[in-house]
This record gives sequence, structure tokens and C-alpha cells, in this order.
Amino acid sequence: MNIDIVIATSKDIDSSHFSICYTIRSILCQSINPVNIFIVLNGGIDKEKSKNILIEKFGKLIHIIEAESDDENISKARNTGAGKGCSDIIIFLDDDVVLGNNYILEKIKKKMKYNDFLCGAKRFWSDHNWYLSCDYSFPINHICKILENQSILPLSIERASGKRSYHDYSFIGHCGAIKRQVFEQLNGFDELYEGWLYQDTDLMMRLCVNKFNYELLSDSDIYIYHLSHPVNKERYRAINEKIFMNKQKKLGIKFYLNHFFGIFSHQEKYLGVIEKLENK
Repeated sequence: MNIDIVIATSKDIDSSHFSICYTIRSILCQSINPVNIFIVLNGGIDKEKSKNILIEKFGKLIHIIEAESDDENISKARNTGAGKGCSDIIIFLDDDVVLGNNYILEKIKKKMKYNDFLCGAKRFWSDHNWYLSCDYSFPINHICKILENQSILPLSIERASGKRSYHDYSFIGHCGAIKRQVFEQLNGFDELYEGWLYQDTDLMMRLCVNKFNYELLSDSDIYIYHLSHPVNKERYRAINEKIFMNKQKKLGIKFYLNHFFGIFSHQEKYLGVIEKLENK
């Protein structure tokens, strides 16, 4: 089974302190190599400038794709990148993720023999000033050691919703794998969503509704570092939440994200990941 990796980015490389370059370096240091690394330039960034920086640093080791429009639609960008490859396994990574060690791709490849998709890696969040300690010239293993000493595993409540955030796990687009055949069967990420938020949850829900097999990467001690940066997702929250809630209503189900990640309250411990609501 071969691997393609897709990374969608809408960040200016300079102002994000070259975070995507650390992501790519952590891929290139893996014990096995992907067939393709697709970088999809998305949103209203200076695509020519970003392309020149990436070519200078990585040359032909990566494939750069320019999104057709300047819309910040990460679903469309990921689908575009996935459509360019032909490998059996597609791995999606965020543009600010560093793989925690050199054996993650190897572990994922082995696990995909028995699963349709994987996600839920432990996601450690770096200090906001991570770039002051990490010099790009450092070996990636040394960078990981620095991040290990400066990062935390967050357990928090979102102020906007009052619900547990689950930021301590990677969703399928942050660091996740899926069989190409399964991804294509479900038509990939839903492009109705704008910007960020709910795209990953939506795909994970549809995968569970269709009863595809999955495993949490955290169960095998697979972890990543999230290079923290300021971001405002509130402009998309209300729009995307409405789309997601309407989709659940149309499907006649309730998707329990906490159950997906194996987190149960006393009252919910007998419920599954998907609850059918036809008779309610």
C-alpha cells in the first residue's frame, strides 16, 4: 500500500514562521517515504511567493498545486490535492503539524491493512513563541525535543459552545489517514462548508454512519506537535454549525464526537458513536 500526503495551506509562509516547512521536513525524515507530497496553496495568500519559497527549500520533493480560487475553503483544497494522487492511502496533515517521531508513517501503513481510516493522534500544542527556540537549521529530531519541552496536551472547554474542545486529538484533516477507495466513495470533504470548522467532523460522522472501520492513532502512541499561532474561526462557526446540524437532522442521527474519541460520561456510557433518531 502506497501513501500520498495532502497539505492545504492558506498561511503566508513568512508570517507563520515557516511552520509548513517544519511539517514537510518531519515527513521527509520518516522511515518510509510517501509517493507524493501535495501542497495546495489556498485562500488569498501570495501564491507565487509561497511557491518560490517552497521550491527553493524542497524542489522536486513536493508537488505544489494552486487552488482555483481565493476562497478559504479547506475542503475544496484537500479534495483537489487528493484528486491528484493515485496511492492506496491518503494522509491529510495541517500546515502547522510536526510528526512526533520518525516512525509514524510506517505505523500508519501497517494499521491501514486492517482499517478504513485513522485519526485521533495525541496533539500536543506548542507555546505561541515556539519559533524563538526552533532554528530552521536544527535537525528535526532536535526540534521535536525542543517542542516536547515546550508543549502541552490541552484539556479545555470552548467558551463559545461550553463543550469539551477535543483539541488534544487530531481530527482526520489535522493528522489522519483514509483509504482512497473509501474517500472517493464518500466524495471526500463536503465543500459546502466555508473556511475551517466542522469539515473534519462531518467526514468522520459520514464514515461512522457507513460503518467503516477506524482506530485511534493515540492507542499506538502516535503523537504530533501543533505549532501554535493566532487564528480567528468565529466568522465560520455559525454558518458551518448550521450546515452540520442540518445534515445530522437529514440523516436522522446524532453523532457523538466524545464517543468517537472514546470519552464517555456516566449517563452516556451505553450509547454508541452514532445514535439513530428516527423514533424520537
